[in-house]
Amino acid sequence: MQLANLADEMLELQSSGDGPAVSKLAPVEDQYRHLASAVDTTRHHMATKGGYLPADGTQEYTAELAIALQETEHVLGEISVMTQKTAHAVSFVHRSKTKTASASS
Repeated sequence: MQLANLADEMLELQSSGDGPAVSKLAPVEDQYRHLASAVDTTRHHMATKGGYLPADGTQEYTAELAIALQETEHVLGEISVMTQKTAHAVSFVHRSKTKTASASS
């Protein structure tokens, strides 16, 4: 019974956190479909003959790409740390509620 109550509380916490994000998914899905369609159409209409990429341009592009990837990795690491802190806070709140409920029983 206690595990069922715990599961219910955790689901309620999850639902309350997911609610705002889920409510905004429909417009994002529509925008993504539109973007994907536009990219696919553009890909099929781009000229591929006669393109010229200078040798140093490729190296410059590769260097810029490496910097962008490092920045992305850093940001994702920060997000992971923030998410873990939030998960620990939710876990702490839940444990506190459980201890309080057990003490009052």
